[in-house]
Amino acid sequence: LNGAIFGLAGYQIASLMTAIFLVLGMPIVFWLARSGFRYGPGGSLVLTLLYGLSPILWYAVAHVSMSQLLAAPAIALITWVGVVAWRTKAGWRMMSAHAGLLAIAYWLILGGYNFIVVVCLLPVGLYALGSALWMGAWARFTRWVLGMGVPLVIVGGVAFDRVAGLWERFQLFQQYDFGWKIPALSPEGWLGLVANVSLAGYSEGFRWVISVILVVTVLLAWAWGAKRRQSQVFLAACLSVPIVVG
Repeated sequence: LNGAIFGLAGYQIASLMTAIFLVLGMPIVFWLARSGFRYGPGGSLVLTLLYGLSPILWYAVAHVSMSQLLAAPAIALITWVGVVAWRTKAGWRMMSAHAGLLAIAYWLILGGYNFIVVVCLLPVGLYALGSALWMGAWARFTRWVLGMGVPLVIVGGVAFDRVAGLWERFQLFQQYDFGWKIPALSPEGWLGLVANVSLAGYSEGFRWVISVILVVTVLLAWAWGAKRRQSQVFLAACLSVPIVVG
């Protein structure tokens, strides 16, 4: 459509569309920070800017990775529904009301970046599972799993070809070099502390220093916040597990 309007071929504006996908994800990040983490406007804006200016995402823009940049806000939507549904006493009804939103998010993932579906529920799943362990709320957790999982099963049935192709895709990852590999990022790299445009890290010694500083800072922030808002701190810990593990 845009190519027809501007009289250009699709490949000539693909990179522009990818940048637009990046921008379209920013309001969803702000929404997740405000409603999910319950941060104030200032803190939510900082997180949104970290997302919008991240070298990781601009690397995706440079490689015209549209599917990746559609999957990111889709995962944010899934995370928001999961967090709010767990917090809400009427969680089952809440998830039923947002089943359409979950279906759209799953559809975006399966339609584009389908292999990320195997981990898209990991952060919010850790939050729900950890909360269930702490509270002993297994019936509530079962309802949560059904509410989050049923839309995925339905969408997976409609888009069965995309689901069936997952196994083949993972096999291809082992057999072929698809190019543009992001170097292994230590924790500081996920915040944009990288040495060059290829996302390579700094020297090994310096990477250890700033990684330790980052992890210690995160742990201190969790400890400080736990005295005030335990549930929000636990949520932040769960959602940052994939990064801190690095």
